[in-house]
Amino acid sequence: MKKTYLLLLAACLPVVSCDYLEKPKGTDVTEDSIFSTQNNIETFVTGTYYYGVVSDYTYLDSHNNGGGGYSPCCDEGEITMPWYWQHQWNNGAISASNIFDGKWNPGVGLIGNLHWLAIRRANTILKHMDNLSFTPEPGFVERVKGEAYWIRAWNYFELMRKYGGVPIMEEPIDASDPSSFKIPRSPLADVIQFIVDDCDRAIDMLEGRFDVYPDDQHGRVTTGAAYALKSRTLLYAASPQFNTGTPYMSLGANNNLICYGDYDQERWKLAADAAEAAIKHCTTAGQRALVNTGDPVEDYRSMWNDYATSELIIGEQPREEAGTWHVPWEPLTPKMCGGQGGVSVPLNFIALYDKADGSESDWNFQEGGNDLLAKYAELEPRFHATMAYHTSYWSQEDPKLDLTEGGEHNNEPGACYGGCFVHKPVRKELTTTSPQIPNGMIFRLGELYLNWAEALNETVADGAPAPQSAYDAVKPIRDRAGMGEYPAGLTKEQFRERIKKERAIELAYENHRLWDLRRWLDCEQDGVMRGSMYGIKIHAIPDNPDEFSYEPYVFEIRSFNKRMYLHPFNQNEINKGYLVQNPGY
Repeated sequence: MKKTYLLLLAACLPVVSCDYLEKPKGTDVTEDSIFSTQNNIETFVTGTYYYGVVSDYTYLDSHNNGGGGYSPCCDEGEITMPWYWQHQWNNGAISASNIFDGKWNPGVGLIGNLHWLAIRRANTILKHMDNLSFTPEPGFVERVKGEAYWIRAWNYFELMRKYGGVPIMEEPIDASDPSSFKIPRSPLADVIQFIVDDCDRAIDMLEGRFDVYPDDQHGRVTTGAAYALKSRTLLYAASPQFNTGTPYMSLGANNNLICYGDYDQERWKLAADAAEAAIKHCTTAGQRALVNTGDPVEDYRSMWNDYATSELIIGEQPREEAGTWHVPWEPLTPKMCGGQGGVSVPLNFIALYDKADGSESDWNFQEGGNDLLAKYAELEPRFHATMAYHTSYWSQEDPKLDLTEGGEHNNEPGACYGGCFVHKPVRKELTTTSPQIPNGMIFRLGELYLNWAEALNETVADGAPAPQSAYDAVKPIRDRAGMGEYPAGLTKEQFRERIKKERAIELAYENHRLWDLRRWLDCEQDGVMRGSMYGIKIHAIPDNPDEFSYEPYVFEIRSFNKRMYLHPFNQNEINKGYLVQNPGY
């Protein structure tokens, strides 16, 4: 596969945690020289992508955070290695001295402050692009400005969903003036509007000019990426975490930093309209489409296994292939030796999968049963695409997993707490001798249909029937999954629970679940981010080689502190006196 333009010049960029325009030894790099030629600008834009368009599975953040993404911070998974940072979430131990955000704090061996570094670089681009000393190629200025607006908006969105209101910086700060760094937090409403405005600016710069790129450049910002980011931002803005007059914990006179200060159902209408506009653009000028060949397992798997999937709107594409002992694959790939590697899946999450006929699964959490393989076989297609379970395929090297107690692939305590491993987003071709390029999804078309359905449902009155438009919005996802339509006559509240489950299944392991649970204020539910997390022990059945028994057990009792609905700001920044800390920290 070709490498995208985004990564060709990464080796030319200094990897530092201080001022990104710091002059390396033996060079003379200034803003004037950067913006003196089109080629120099392209190099700088490439570096801005490198720092500013980073998924939670691939190189930069994986190494900073220790790998594995945010899935093991909730019911999606349990990371095998006990020294990994996700366990601090499960223990309720997030604090102002341990915020576990590798895109803010420097991590292991690489850079920190990625969000602010990207924002500063985007601001520098926007400062100069209207005053170039040369005549660029037609469309060049519009493209670069559109990319800068999107990268700034994307990093502000990530900051907003982690921290609420954050400092807004529209221009590069003066690195020679320490006081210019001490910008107070802006109200949440202002930050959300800032993101939306940047998305609209990006759309204005890109639409009709940069709607589509070749398949090997899906890491490049298109108009569709701007529409998608606006959709996700307004969905979060309308959700219970922010769309309220009573925040999850009081911040007194500063409540406007963590919520709107009122509930307004119109925010759901804005979210619905944004999702509809995004789908309309992406499926027309954006040339995106759901993969639906009639094989729901392979169609679903193609989203992370196919670099040129028609569903991907924008993703991070790393610099090179990685092996099973290198990030991002290292923490996600079972090594079958002493529990090193792999994310096992709690039974709590497995139980969210319905049967292929649309009825709910019926796992026995107390007594287990003698029908494990039958239980797996009856689950819907997305389960079989996402999970690697007992007797199923992992790779050419391990074509049939043995996850019985003491079995070949579960021969150490803690090697696979949940009884199966998550396979998504590990490419099926990955082996110890066949390294693979990760396909870091950031936005894909399927999310937009789910955004639309959720928002449409919330526009009706409590207790009212779910609108037909919401059924219609989720139908393409259900059809592709081979699952058929929802039952007719659902109330708004019943449809809401259905769409929550749909998002959990469809968007599993794509860095949505933790944030969805927080924006819904669902983290405190038993078995989600607190309480008993169940695994299963698998045993052979004498005289029945075609079936196995499962024995549920509690492998962990997790804690969730209410304050964890938002990240804390690092205590070192709080001590400087310009930031208001989030409640409870």
